[in-house]
Amino acid sequence: MKKLLVFMLCSFALFGCGSNDSSEKDKTNEPVLEKTELKDIEVVESGFTYDGSGYIQYGVRIHNPNKETAIEYPSFRIVCYDSNGTILSSEEQTLLYIAPQDDAYFGSVASCNGKVPEKVEITPIPAKEYNFIDDVGKSNGKFIVSNTNVLDDGYGGKTFTGEVANESGEDMQQIQMVLILRNNEKIVYGTTSYVDSVQAGAKVPFQIVSYNLPEYTSYEIYAYRW
Repeated sequence: MKKLLVFMLCSFALFGCGSNDSSEKDKTNEPVLEKTELKDIEVVESGFTYDGSGYIQYGVRIHNPNKETAIEYPSFRIVCYDSNGTILSSEEQTLLYIAPQDDAYFGSVASCNGKVPEKVEITPIPAKEYNFIDDVGKSNGKFIVSNTNVLDDGYGGKTFTGEVANESGEDMQQIQMVLILRNNEKIVYGTTSYVDSVQAGAKVPFQIVSYNLPEYTSYEIYAYRW
């Protein structure tokens, strides 16, 4: 009887150890889920015009390369240089939102501290982890610009008019309107205006007034949530 008991205990110990080894092997064979790499915005193209009084008027197109992740508050830096490569000024600009695989244009003025810039560089500012969010369907393509026209005021200024339709499904307190000028396809100017209180499904008129424009061969107007 004692021999039988010893045999049973030894057998239990052997099989028990074998079972644990198998369990550990199964754990090591489990697939490892790779973490999706989050990418910062890209500056696709940009351009500027010097206004003669120490400021530039610039336009820029940024791109979100992420397939499923939107970026809140994407930012970029505008740096003006003189002919010797000396930095004349540096400014930062933050936008509201850019959807996955989407582009966004922006135009504004930047100071060169009273100097004439030889070169202007616009570069992305790395986003923080909390700036990357799941896409919530805020694609900028839901604001449709149509019926555009250009009027010359006879005093060196031009007024760009048109209509913007809010197809986002939401009432908007403001819609951001961006004017981009190109000379032979190259961006030479950008500026931004706003339209207030646009209800879901509504189409409203807008105008963008600009002065001291550079020579240009085409213009584009974009609309974004704000």
